Formats: sequence, C-alpha cells, structure tokens
Amino acid sequence: MNLAELTIALHSNTLFPIRKIARDYSISSAQLLCLVSIPSEGINQTNLASFLSIDLSTLSRNLKHLINKNFITKQRIQSDNRSYHIVLTDDGVSLCKKVYEDLESYFHDIHLLLNDQEIEQTLSTLSQFNWMLFKKKLDNAHL
Repeated sequence: MNLAELTIALHSNTLFPIRKIARDYSISSAQLLCLVSIPSEGINQTNLASFLSIDLSTLSRNLKHLINKNFITKQRIQSDNRSYHIVLTDDGVSLCKKVYEDLESYFHDIHLLLNDQEIEQTLSTLSQFNWMLFKKKLDNAHL
C-alpha cells in the first residue's frame, strides 16, 4: 500500500468509530468533528471552517444543529458584525470529554495488541505525520 492508499484507508477506518460515537449522541460525524475542534476559549467561525477544511455554509448548517442541542453558542464579534465567535456550552464540554473517552475505549483493544514501545512509536509517528500534513495545509491555505 502506498501513502495515498494508506491515507484513504486510515481516514475510512478512523471515521468508523467517529460515526458510531456520533450516532450514540444523536449527532452526525461532521457535527461531532466541529464540536471537538472548538478550543476551550472558543474560535472564530471562519477559522473553524478553515481548520476543518469545509466551507462556511456547511459549517453553519452543522453549527445550527449543535446550537439547537445546546452544545455551543454563537456570539457576534463586535469588531466585525459579519463574524461569529463559537463557544462550547457546559453540555458541549461534557460531550467532548465523553467523545474522547469513548474513542479511547474503542482503541483500547488495539493497544492490547501492542507493547509499550510499539504504542509510543506509533503515537510518535502519527503525531509527526499529522504535524507535517498540518504544515502542508497551512502552506497551501492561500491557494
């Protein structure tokens, strides 16, 4: 398997537990990814769309569902009336914690198949690969 094929396979295989967990909380996987991508101090809606690599209209639809479920609030930015600051509610913070716990639980069985050194190496390699992809994304953001 080459890197392109492996990347697609990893995406598909990691999306499976995300979809399952999202379904357990009656939200879509896209909504779940929006939710867990909001930092504790909140984020500008445009920056969140950029981070998630989705357009603003798609993000707005997902955020509307999260607002209706009381997981986030949207506050107009005073310096720019066209922009919004997105903040997690207490329910949103609680759900994010549950999502990460559920994901850790899902991956627990895989951890049992690896020794500590293999786990550390896998996490290190994935972190490095993720960082390189993030830098490449930033380099191409202007395109």
